[in-house]
Amino acid sequence: PEAAANARKLQATVEDAAKDIQSGLDSTRGAIAEVGSAICEQLTNVRWQLAQQGDTLKGILDVLKSSRSNECRQLVQQGERNLEAKFYPEAKERFTLALQQDNTDYLVHQNLGFVHVRLAEFDAALQHFERAAVFAPRENRLLRAAAKTHTARVHYATDAYPAAERALVEALG
Repeated sequence: PEAAANARKLQATVEDAAKDIQSGLDSTRGAIAEVGSAICEQLTNVRWQLAQQGDTLKGILDVLKSSRSNECRQLVQQGERNLEAKFYPEAKERFTLALQQDNTDYLVHQNLGFVHVRLAEFDAALQHFERAAVFAPRENRLLRAAAKTHTARVHYATDAYPAAERALVEALG
């Protein structure tokens, strides 16, 4: 009889302990769900803020890029106006400043070549026409051919006939 009473007592204690454990597990699960939800909310907020910051930084970078290209564009336009007005030293200065912004602009090299021809600076003209040919867009053979043709014309004007012929052959090739 005493053993049966102890067994019932033990059974009740085990059942109470199991209920307490289950209650603790339910509480823990609830707390974990709340913490997980809060973390998800915070991560979503952080993601949003990073996206906003990325957009802002991209906008700043775009402004910096466009302001440089805008400055270069303005210098090229000024150089072209000076070239058309036959103000060759001023055109040379503007185009040279534009090259400091972008030294791969074939149009600037070509225009500088024209300026140097007008100033009878034939070696410099040849250098710029050659660079214009190198930097012309690959898909536009006509622009490369035009630069090579200008090179041939300078060689011809300076009595360098074999070099003029080579430049014309390159223009046609």
